[in-house]
Amino acid sequence: MARAMIEPLVNKTMSDIQKDPERTLRNIIDLLLSFPNGRFSNDLFQIAQKMLTYEQSAYYVLMKKVVDFVNLENLKIFSLNVGYNACTFGAKKIRENIKNFNCRIPWILFIHTDDTEQSADHVLRIISEAKQLGIYIFALFGKNVVSDLMRKVYEDHSDCAFILFTDAQYIQDDTISKYENIYNILISVNNDNRTSLTDAVKILNKYKKFYAAHVHYNDENASEVLSETRLKDLEKFSSSFLFLVPSLKCSVKTFEYFKNATRKIRDCQKFAYVVMDVFDDTVKIDQMISGNTSEIVILKDGTIAVSNSVIKKTEYNINTMGFTDIVKNFII
Repeated sequence: MARAMIEPLVNKTMSDIQKDPERTLRNIIDLLLSFPNGRFSNDLFQIAQKMLTYEQSAYYVLMKKVVDFVNLENLKIFSLNVGYNACTFGAKKIRENIKNFNCRIPWILFIHTDDTEQSADHVLRIISEAKQLGIYIFALFGKNVVSDLMRKVYEDHSDCAFILFTDAQYIQDDTISKYENIYNILISVNNDNRTSLTDAVKILNKYKKFYAAHVHYNDENASEVLSETRLKDLEKFSSSFLFLVPSLKCSVKTFEYFKNATRKIRDCQKFAYVVMDVFDDTVKIDQMISGNTSEIVILKDGTIAVSNSVIKKTEYNINTMGFTDIVKNFII
């Protein structure tokens, strides 16, 4: 019922975006600032007040890109699944289950797929268990996350939001054409190969998919990843976000460097995308929702890892334990 009441407002916003992207973005910020005090209010106010403080903000350019290149139904469904199903309805379930089980339950679940035919069934099982705990947003990594094999996952869980991290070379016209009516996904492509990335973006624009770019960082490439030349160049390859993904072997020093740098880049509003550190920023959202200070990552071999200041493997494995049983071991 609550989502049914929200959806007409979202539909009007989508219509307004097409007519006047800049004014609509200001109206969205005004709407956020009008919300009564609550769990998210202080953080939302700080973010909103920093945004669009000057007319040359690159976020206005970003809104125009969204209108030109993104199917607004894709944007609407993905946003509703994140904003309502994950952050409202799901968040309530998470907080209830945290009290019931006295354990940490993440807001988002990171899953590295194993690229086999069994991968879809494996992911479906994990998602079904995770939803019972209140998790409605999933970040999937792998070469087959945008494939015929995995399409059933997103169709069967149309109430969830999926961020699909893959290499640009795996974005093919014959596959993306079959995803034309799947609206609960955001596709993020790696930019290691510029030719493949350029081709991938052409395909994603052709089918007006909601897409982003991501780069992997580690102790060796920190200065290269965040060079102004590279950050500016990446504007060509995203209609939404630039995700910064840390290596499993990142040091605390590098993790902290990117955490602080990400916030500064985002605040300056210089680039036509929203930059996010995949782990640090999701932890911040988790803290707002449930007080969690770490995220859960399922690696290719099923090993469970947790991320906080660094990413560490645990003794648990999804292939030998149910997800709920694993989560119960992360006692508050």
